[in-house]
Amino acid sequence: MQSGRALLRVVTLMLALALAVPLAAPQGTGAAETRPGAPPPMIDAANFTGGVDHPYFPLTPGTQYVYAYAEGGDSGRKLVTVTNETKTIQGVNATIVRETTVLEGEVVEVTQDWYAQDREGNVWYLGEDTLSFERRSTVSDAGSWEAGVANARAGIIMHATPPANGSYYQEYAPNVAEDIARDVAANHTLEVPFGNFTDVLVVRETDPLDGDVEWAYYAPDVGLIAEAAADGSEVLRLVEVRTIGERFASLDEWRNATAAEREAMETNVTNASIVDNESSNDSVNATRDEPLNVTP
Repeated sequence: MQSGRALLRVVTLMLALALAVPLAAPQGTGAAETRPGAPPPMIDAANFTGGVDHPYFPLTPGTQYVYAYAEGGDSGRKLVTVTNETKTIQGVNATIVRETTVLEGEVVEVTQDWYAQDREGNVWYLGEDTLSFERRSTVSDAGSWEAGVANARAGIIMHATPPANGSYYQEYAPNVAEDIARDVAANHTLEVPFGNFTDVLVVRETDPLDGDVEWAYYAPDVGLIAEAAADGSEVLRLVEVRTIGERFASLDEWRNATAAEREAMETNVTNASIVDNESSNDSVNATRDEPLNVTP
């Protein structure tokens, strides 16, 4: 009987074949995005509700999204888990979303993102705590930020009624995280291993600190179904959405673990990244890349 790690090698080989041709990005990806005229407004805790139920960005606790992921020449999975935990930031109870990236059988990054929805229906991004690893040793926490700390402000990850007009800040932490987004279309059709979707929202995201541009694709009642870097260096496709009962290690547990403990935690995550439905693994290999044909 194959071990979880052996099965993962089979899966990652299939992913490498499937992702050899990057998800096509719309034309015009190289142009710099115009910065918004002002930083995002200060948030008012009294204007926020509990939980996040935006159709294009639903965060239901206990839900886990499994993505096929490729970066450079490596392939693997990304697990995004909506926890039932919250973090209070500037008086707002933000939902904690844990993201674990596995490449070639090793956990290379663990991130906790914090999101909250206001009474108008906008979903705000209040920061992230991130750790990157190499051979189970912590390499960096670069990119971590929190609204209200060091002049950082929450940004909008999803407007109440997209597509929104003009560009907007998704993150606003000066010289740390300043991602800018612009909604391009809300009527796109896209096929990923998890299914074929219509009324897909296409968002162009730019990091002005390093010039990177990528495209994000959101489907109604599902959320993020794909991402593609403009230069082809990264691609992400949704493979499965499932409800989980198992608790995965928190970021602090990863941060404080010994090398041996991290190895056990890594085995747990890599085993979980193999979807239960074998046909879902096969569909990664069978997925056809479709030109997105969206002009900004």
